[in-house]
Amino acid sequence: MTGQIMGAHERAILLDESDGLYQWFGEFQLGKPQGFEKLIAKANTKYRSKHSRLENDGHKTLKKGVDCLVLKAPNLTFGFEALATLDYDVRIIYPIRDPRAVVASMNKLGHIDILAKQIASMERHAGIHAEFSDELKIFGNPETPEHIWQAHIWRIKSSIFPCFTKVGLKPFVFRYESLIENKREIVRAMTKHCGLPFDGKMVRHEFIYQGEGPGKINRSRSVDDASVDKWKTQLSRQQQLEIMEIAGDLARDFAYNFEYQN
Repeated sequence: MTGQIMGAHERAILLDESDGLYQWFGEFQLGKPQGFEKLIAKANTKYRSKHSRLENDGHKTLKKGVDCLVLKAPNLTFGFEALATLDYDVRIIYPIRDPRAVVASMNKLGHIDILAKQIASMERHAGIHAEFSDELKIFGNPETPEHIWQAHIWRIKSSIFPCFTKVGLKPFVFRYESLIENKREIVRAMTKHCGLPFDGKMVRHEFIYQGEGPGKINRSRSVDDASVDKWKTQLSRQQQLEIMEIAGDLARDFAYNFEYQN
């Protein structure tokens, strides 16, 4: 949802993994910028016609004033060193969400091999691979329950933000729940962090997009609290206990309570 909010800014275009983002970015890093026109043409289909990001001149070029690429790329979380070397003004938006809600959300994505993607992403970065070698052993054990490896993925992904600061890319870190509770305030903080003026369309982003996004996200759905507490009925008490044991101090640092349901 955070990516959709940022992509609703009038100066931005949202690039999703389903648009071919990772392939393009990999080639871009190698100095092969080919494929950008194809990427933005695909990305533009998520916008309603009156909010098109492309010029209406028969060419696949961004409109004048659209100068911000929003990369909704969870697997680039491990690529902080590569992002720091880019000769561009890179800003990092880093939402953190209740680990129980994340696990419950992952459970709905049975059609996506999340674990295989995470392992592949980690193995492409030697430092990450070494630091989380114990977790990789857990991932490699076919008897590991889903909620256990999902909780470890949450802990890994949610603990890397200091690495961005170390390479000079200080991230804007916030709780997803704060976005729901104080949407306008958090959106203002995000735009300030990115050096962009506030754009009211960001808080009404559901009117900017059409269709579905990765994970079958309804792009015309507004930010609401419908998904915040679903874990309370979707996870057993034992699963909640085990998830929060793995999340540990990191969850406490972000003030997630350790109360258990069921």
